[in-house]
Amino acid sequence: MPFLMEKEKLTSIIIPTRNQLSLTVLCLDSIFKYTPEPVEIIVVDNGSTDGSREYLRSVPGIRLLENGSNLGFAAACNRGLTVARGEYLLLLNNDTLVTPRWLSGLISHLKKYPGAGLVGPFSNCGGVTQTMPVAPPSLGRLEEFSRRLALQNSSRCFPVPVLSGFCLLFTRRVLNTIGGLDPRFNPGNFEDDDFCLRARLAGFVLLVAADVFVYHFGQKTFTGEGMDYRAALQAGWEKFRLKWKLPPNFPPEKRHTSPLILNQTFDPCRHMIPLE
Repeated sequence: MPFLMEKEKLTSIIIPTRNQLSLTVLCLDSIFKYTPEPVEIIVVDNGSTDGSREYLRSVPGIRLLENGSNLGFAAACNRGLTVARGEYLLLLNNDTLVTPRWLSGLISHLKKYPGAGLVGPFSNCGGVTQTMPVAPPSLGRLEEFSRRLALQNSSRCFPVPVLSGFCLLFTRRVLNTIGGLDPRFNPGNFEDDDFCLRARLAGFVLLVAADVFVYHFGQKTFTGEGMDYRAALQAGWEKFRLKWKLPPNFPPEKRHTSPLILNQTFDPCRHMIPLE
């Protein structure tokens, strides 16, 4: 009997946008260039006013969902997740550039480790667990850098307590278990921390793919909207602290390791966020 290759499962790539048209163009171009796997691209626009919506309407091969106003990162992601058909679900910021073998690399780690439900790449701007301790490559050398990284770290991954939402792949089983992102964190910050903690309480393992690199410009929506990022970060932390019933003097850097959170039992009534 001839060897039969496993049919590749569909991945739904969900990209929230709020202005930043030039970055969105670069992001989509990189996806079209480096993603031969079966995907559906769902762009959820949060009331852009810079021509993004008009541009996105003209792009073949994507599904555009338009919000009339800026509902925030979590609500936009959840709207995309509501219509997504993929077995794999990927949240991707529009200020990212993907590289060769990015998606197949991420998926390979979830296939290899059945207990893992979420995985993210290395990046130049990926938070505590995913930022590489080296100078970021220039944009012109991204392809060369990512190919070299894939060879050096081939098939390597490691477990982490949290993943950043700038490029986050997870299985439909995760979505069915914990739901979507919590929209209380509008406009952004800490919704990915909260999502990862709920996943961990539900028994899922989080991985960083050491052989995948995705470039992240970082904080572009906040700066583009003229928002004070530090103030937004503090406001997000306060929402997180109150949700998880942490004391006022609780150090934020311990949120991923504290028994106050990790000793909780997963309760769907408390920890699952319905998409609608």
